Amino acid sequence: MFDDVLNTYKYLNTEKDDDNVFYFTMEDLFHIITLIGESNESIDSLNQFFIGKSMGERRIYFFGEPKYSYLLYKDTSHNNVMVKLKRVGGKWVEIGKKVKNGKVIELDQPKCN
Repeated sequence: MFDDVLNTYKYLNTEKDDDNVFYFTMEDLFHIITLIGESNESIDSLNQFFIGKSMGERRIYFFGEPKYSYLLYKDTSHNNVMVKLKRVGGKWVEIGKKVKNGKVIELDQPKCN
């Protein structure tokens, strides 16, 4: 499913094999806070961008020096969403958002016996 999101934003997709590209999920951020053992303003400011309905996980991508980042996800209408973030004074703020049509991907529902 996430390949469709990456393929929608080609310039991000061309960078995904670079060694300087990394991403985090909400679960990853939770693990970081757990390891640090205390709240962190920069990480805490990212939490708001992981809230809401989506299909599959949301990922925040960093390319090289993490001054800017891109939150990518597929919304429940099958649109591929990219939110551009910038670190300002230790917090992450939204500076742009793009929504493009994505492929309709049906998730298999587990069968109960």
